[in-house]
Amino acid sequence: MRRTRVTETLIVGAGQAGLALSRVLTDAERPHVLLERGRVGERWRSERWESLTLLTPAWASVLPGEPGPGDAESFETRDAFVERLERYAATFEAPVVVPVPTVPARIALVSVPGASSNRAR
Repeated sequence: MRRTRVTETLIVGAGQAGLALSRVLTDAERPHVLLERGRVGERWRSERWESLTLLTPAWASVLPGEPGPGDAESFETRDAFVERLERYAATFEAPVVVPVPTVPARIALVSVPGASSNRAR
């Protein structure tokens, strides 16, 4: 059985940038979905050294609508940053679809009469 889902915006990846965009779209009440091949922040989990510490102070990675970390001048560890991404996604119930197969999906642009843009399907 083929499943079709229509949305206005499709975001690939539920990492820092994808979640930030999702929050802005959620606040604007725009329909969207995030596609992620693993868990929220998967690349931070599986493609970074366990000992990694961010190179920028925590204040530089504050996401839209997030109060930020307790110590703004600290340099977060990989695991602390991943935990923050998970908490952040939960605060606005980010519409993350996991797991998404790495096989290309069929995405069609649909022209909607009277709309200012096209839609993916």
